[in-house]
Parts: sequence; C-alpha cells; structure tokens
Amino acid sequence: MKENTVQRTEHRLRRLYGAYGYQPFTVRHFEPYDLYARYKNFLTCRQILTFSDRDGTLMALKPDITLSVVRSVPEDGALRKLFYTENVYRVLEEEEGFREIRQAGVECIGPIGLYEEAEIVLLAAESLACVRPEYLLDVTDTRILHGVVREADLDPVLHNAVLDAVERRNIPELESLLSSDRRTARTAARLRALLESYGPLERGIEEAEKMELPEESRAGLAALRKLSGCLSAAGVANVRLDFSLREDPQYYNGLVLRGFMEGIPEPVVSGGRYDRLLRSLGKEGGAVGFAVYLNTLEDFGPAEQAEPAEVRLQSPDEASAPRTLAEAKRLVAEGKTVCVQRSAEEDAANG
Repeated sequence: MKENTVQRTEHRLRRLYGAYGYQPFTVRHFEPYDLYARYKNFLTCRQILTFSDRDGTLMALKPDITLSVVRSVPEDGALRKLFYTENVYRVLEEEEGFREIRQAGVECIGPIGLYEEAEIVLLAAESLACVRPEYLLDVTDTRILHGVVREADLDPVLHNAVLDAVERRNIPELESLLSSDRRTARTAARLRALLESYGPLERGIEEAEKMELPEESRAGLAALRKLSGCLSAAGVANVRLDFSLREDPQYYNGLVLRGFMEGIPEPVVSGGRYDRLLRSLGKEGGAVGFAVYLNTLEDFGPAEQAEPAEVRLQSPDEASAPRTLAEAKRLVAEGKTVCVQRSAEEDAANG
C-alpha cells in the first residue's frame, strides 16, 4: 500500500469522524515514563522506548494513544467525542526491535449510553468500508464469556488455559481441559455452544438466548440485543457475533470489537468499552473507542491506483484558462473531482 494511499485513507477517516461530531485531538510524541509505568496493565505492549530529557527526567515515546487521551480529558461530566491520527512505538511479537506504528481512531468519553456504543460500532464498520467494501466486524460483550468461565470457579492456571483454547476456537482442547467432572463438563458444553453460534449478530444472539447462562452472561447478552436493534435500524452491515474474542477483563468491561478485511490476516480495527481505565485514573464516567491500524493496511494491502477524476476538462491555451478555472471551481463546489489537462493528447497519455 503506497504512502499516498495511506494518506488518502487518513483523509477519508478524518472526514468520516468529523461528520459525526468528533473533534481532532493531538497528543505529544512522548510522555513522562512514569505515566506508562504506573498503568502498564492497560498497555498492549509492556516494553517501552525511553530516553532521558535534558533535566534528567525519564521520558517515553508513546506506546499508546488512549492513555494519553484519557489523562488529558477534564473531569467535568461532559461527553467528549475525539479522533486522532498518531504514531505509537511498540515491539511486535514477530519482531525484535521497536516499530513506529501509524494509527487512526476515535474515543468517546463521559456519560456513555446505548447510542454512544452503537455509534462507535457504526464508525468502526464505516472505517473499514472507507478502505474496502469486503470487511467483517466481529463484536461481543466480555461479560458473556467471562461469566460462564467464572461460574466454573476454576483454578487460575486452568482458567487461563480455557480462555486460551476459546480464543483459538479449539473445541477438542477445551473439552479435554474441562472433562474432569460433571460441573466442568457443563461449562465445556456451554462454551462449545457459544463458539458454534458464530455468525450474523442477530442470529447469534437468538441462539445464545436459548442457552442456560449465568446472570452475568445474560446481562451482556441483553446489552448486545439492544445494540443489535440500533445497528439494524441504521443498516450497519457485515457485523458478526464472535464469543471467541478474548480481551483483558482488567481493561475491557463490556463491548469489544475487531474488524477484518479480505486478504489481510490480522485485525485492522480493534477496540471496545474501557471504563476501568478511567477509574484507575480517578475519573468517573465511561469510555468506548477503537483504533484503525494503518500500518497493517500498508503491510498487507495491495497498492491502489489514484482515484479517477469524475470530470476531465481541457485547457489548450491561455485564452481559455480563466473560463476553465471558473468551471473547475464550480464543479469542485458541487462536490465533484476535477482533473484539467492541457491537451487531448496529454489527457490520453495520463489515463
């Protein structure tokens, strides 16, 4: 994916987020290391690139945007809708050194309700559609999976092993881990049924509602039912229910989402509800958002050709230049894209 295509994608995303009332937010390239050291549990990358400032203060190139946004938002009870396009610095699992990663994303912070969550899911879907029409957006609610596993009261090692198997959708391993007695076998049956219900959001919810689930799981399922109604009314397409999405329950506390595109093996969009981060910073309210990993598009996406002009004009000589310029300005004001060539031969040579 060429650099100009990434820039074009950023432009589309900024225009999309602005159209829904989200305001641009800019953070500094680095923060005091103490900020990230204190909240390491909320970072996806625990290794942090540091350097000493001139006064000896240990600084860090930012490994995360959300933490900086939440720290900067005043606690006044107002709802803030923000978007950004920034770089972060992380060590990826398959690489040895740090890498600069380009992200775009949105954060909605304050009194969060059903509308705000539904709007975030809509924006995540529209963000994917801005790049390619062939996308898939998976959603779930963390309470559903964790409610089932917590009710089993497993020891910590087995608990994590079960969640690992769920994340890999490895049903034989899952059943082997939980085959010790009747109680855990029931948990295995529930988890298998949840994994097998993967599919369109509405259908997946209907299948899960027929299951015998603990109260915590049913609360998460009820929230998804309301969310599904909003998305259906707005005509949001390609949304699937995937109970295998495993996110850290210390960070996410409800809705989680991941977006995929055809031909790209990694998530392009990731996010969810993260009220606990606000609590850890001593702030009230809720928070929900997502990030778009522009580097993933660059790594796996095919190079795109420049979008063709909607209108082509010719300006063969100086005498016609004023008239052509006025016509170009009028067309652009109407929302059209214009390409002016000097001659028919040049027009043919360029496309």
